[in-house]
Amino acid sequence: MTLAVQQHEGKALVHLEGSLDIAVAEDLKRILLEALDSAPRIEVDLSGVTYLDVTTLQLLWAARKEATARCTELIFDPQPSDAVRSILEETGFLQTLPATSVAASEEMG
Repeated sequence: MTLAVQQHEGKALVHLEGSLDIAVAEDLKRILLEALDSAPRIEVDLSGVTYLDVTTLQLLWAARKEATARCTELIFDPQPSDAVRSILEETGFLQTLPATSVAASEEMG
C-alpha cells in the first residue's frame, strides 16, 4: 500500500496504490487533507489501487466536497483499474467525477 502526496507545478499529486480499506483510512484522510491544504489543484491517481471499500469512498467523497467548498479543483486521474472502476460504477461515484476525468475514463474504456 502506498499513499503519497507530491507537489508539482502548482498542483498536489496524490498517488494511491494497493488495497485501500478501513485499515488505512486515517493515513488516507491525512494525505487528502495535506493535499487540500497545499495546492489549488489536486490530482488523485487511482490507477494502482487494487481494492477500495466504503470507508475509502466516503473519504474520497468528503475530499471532493471539501475541495468544492474551497474552490479547489480535484480530479481523479488516470484510469482506475477494472476492479476499482467496477466499484466506482456500482456505487454511483464514477458519475460524480469531474467531467474531464469521466471523459478520459470513457475514452480509455
